[in-house]
Amino acid sequence: MCGIAGYLGSKIFLPNKSLIKNCSRLMRRRGPDNVNHKIILNKQKSLLFIHSRLSIIDPVKISNQPMEDENGILIFNGEIYNYIELKNSLIKKGYKFKTNSDTEVLLKMLSLHGEKALNSLDGMWAFAYYNKRDKSLILSKDRFGEKPLYIYQDKNNIFFGSNINYILSLTKIKPEINYNKFHDFLFAGFRTIGLTEDTFFKKIDNLKPNTYLKISDKGIDEKHYWDYKNLKINNNLKYLDAKELIKSTFIESLKRRLRSDFPIACLLSGGLDSNSIIFAAIKKLNIDMKCYSIGTKDKRYDESTIIDKTKNKLDLSHSYVKTKKNFSYKEIYKIIKDGAYPVSSITQLLYYFLNKKINNDKIRVLLSGIGSDEIFAGYYTHQMYYLFSSEKKRDFGKVYLDWERFIKPQVRNSGLNDFNYFKKGIKNQEHVFIANDTFPNNLVKNKNISIPKKKYFKDYFKNQLANDLFIHYVPTQLRDLDQISMYWGIENRSPFLSKNLFEIAFSLKNSFLIKDGYGKKILRDSMKGLVSSEILKSRNKIGFNMNMQTLFDIKSKNFKDRIFQNDKLNDFINLEEINKILEKDTINNPESHFLFSLLNVGTFLEIYG
Repeated sequence: MCGIAGYLGSKIFLPNKSLIKNCSRLMRRRGPDNVNHKIILNKQKSLLFIHSRLSIIDPVKISNQPMEDENGILIFNGEIYNYIELKNSLIKKGYKFKTNSDTEVLLKMLSLHGEKALNSLDGMWAFAYYNKRDKSLILSKDRFGEKPLYIYQDKNNIFFGSNINYILSLTKIKPEINYNKFHDFLFAGFRTIGLTEDTFFKKIDNLKPNTYLKISDKGIDEKHYWDYKNLKINNNLKYLDAKELIKSTFIESLKRRLRSDFPIACLLSGGLDSNSIIFAAIKKLNIDMKCYSIGTKDKRYDESTIIDKTKNKLDLSHSYVKTKKNFSYKEIYKIIKDGAYPVSSITQLLYYFLNKKINNDKIRVLLSGIGSDEIFAGYYTHQMYYLFSSEKKRDFGKVYLDWERFIKPQVRNSGLNDFNYFKKGIKNQEHVFIANDTFPNNLVKNKNISIPKKKYFKDYFKNQLANDLFIHYVPTQLRDLDQISMYWGIENRSPFLSKNLFEIAFSLKNSFLIKDGYGKKILRDSMKGLVSSEILKSRNKIGFNMNMQTLFDIKSKNFKDRIFQNDKLNDFINLEEINKILEKDTINNPESHFLFSLLNVGTFLEIYG
């Protein structure tokens, strides 16, 4: 895990030594072990590469970056998990290696295959590769967008970086706030952040996942390299065979994501995903790892009973991390200033506490179960999508009764426990999007929001899962996980975000994913014999969350000053309604989520507005 930044364009705009130094200083947080840069001059153009390194694989000086061979130069953030297999294939072709790093393997793959090498990679990445032969630059991002890469274009000049701050430091532009993005964020929640590739700054965009830009004298060529939209449901695959295939593919994905020259930790909740990772790592791969959980006295989110059973059964080295009342505003300020992004939800603030403890324990790699819910249909919304897609099928009666008996009693959101209400609004994606979110929509004055409808698959149910995976949920979560982990010098890894696992899951019959009132049914069954039956049989989804009042005194003048300090922000929020919430002794979850978002927006605008 590292930081990358750079520039391609006119020699006139080449950042001077002072700007390079300032950017390198910012990049130390993402890469404390080494920072270096390289400048390449070609006729009328210049190229700047800056890299900061957090050593995970082959932690020796010769593996530092920028890394160069006779064909090209590379700066790279992430991990190529199948680097050992790729390296062996290259050695058979006569290639020789100076290091044991995945970086050199990626460099050789790009030298040999160019952008076609991307199809062979199993990993997470954001990289910049300069081809010495044709003088082209390739910028690329991994399939699911695990690693960030931001782009700013100024005429014929392109600036890029792992953090927006790197771009701001190199260009010295005065950032212009994208207030429309903030409006949507406050009105409909964190799922709006991934709807488009724009950021909270105008003219600075995210590079799309599953994308590469090839920049040459011919112009800029933008393409996707992974074509998953042609996946078809395999009606011939039997359930038992599919179950074994899911199990073996998941374990292989996990095995590769356990490659590290430093100790690895894992988050542990009472849910299926983290327990699948931990049980498989210990029982199948003989890998011990330390585990961390949030400790809470809030009964709505307390999973300690199940966590303790897992801890005792596996004899885990485990720590509960406690939060503290009146969490320091200075720390939120530092997170936002470092990443130039608001923290999207309270969940990510809890993740901050966990990473702080993990950093203190000198651990550099952290696993989490992100992506599993979207790939295997784990949310209550997915139950509704499945009901809707099954309505005209023979077995709808049983599907509905299973939902009504097992799922409906668990659901607190009124928009998700009334199928007829949901069905009436399903054609209006904006309505369903808002109904399924957690925000009260009377707190923002302007209620206009554009929700793009993206078509990934013809099958309605799979298309909704893909929207959650590629737009609504995972992109924002991944961005926050990266920002917060890297704030503490930790690499976050996601074993469920595997190309092979995705392609298998999305080719399964829908009834393999939701069955007998269970979400993620086939994943549950594939983990039998590994994960405790109590976890496999539980339909309750507690969630990784906490109420604002546990962390902040929302009635205090200090809190109010922070959320109401920006006049532009105050113009599009309903101050009277918000003040009513602030005077309550107990606030509900939607109100808690909104206040946290408002606090983040206020802090962001304090820094950059």
